[in-house]
Amino acid sequence: MVIRQYPELERGIVTTKTTKSPALPSAAGLELNLPALNGEAWLALFQRKPAPSTTAKLRLPEVTRLSTPALTLGGQQWRNLQLNAQPFSDGMRVTARARELDGDLTMSNGAPGRRKFAIFTIIRSKKARRR
Repeated sequence: MVIRQYPELERGIVTTKTTKSPALPSAAGLELNLPALNGEAWLALFQRKPAPSTTAKLRLPEVTRLSTPALTLGGQQWRNLQLNAQPFSDGMRVTARARELDGDLTMSNGAPGRRKFAIFTIIRSKKARRR
């Protein structure tokens, strides 16, 4: 028997789209169905120094799915955005799909002692791709 140090959340959902308790996702992961997002405001939250915590730690699922009707960031807006983040053997892969973009980001952990790096797939406008 394996005793885990912290409790682990296997499946979870956060949504603003319903007044009833939502059903859990069928697959392991954390699903975030959020209203339109201001990217700059969210980034500012992550730059703050976290307050000391006295609560128990909780391990979150490795797979995260985020959907929002709009994300505004850097003067651009992406509509009907779907982000999926999933670990792989050597890092993390993030897939982004929206009306205006379609792309993937692969972040490798690299070899011990090396800095982390990222490999980007060019994210292009779907309109530009049709030309």
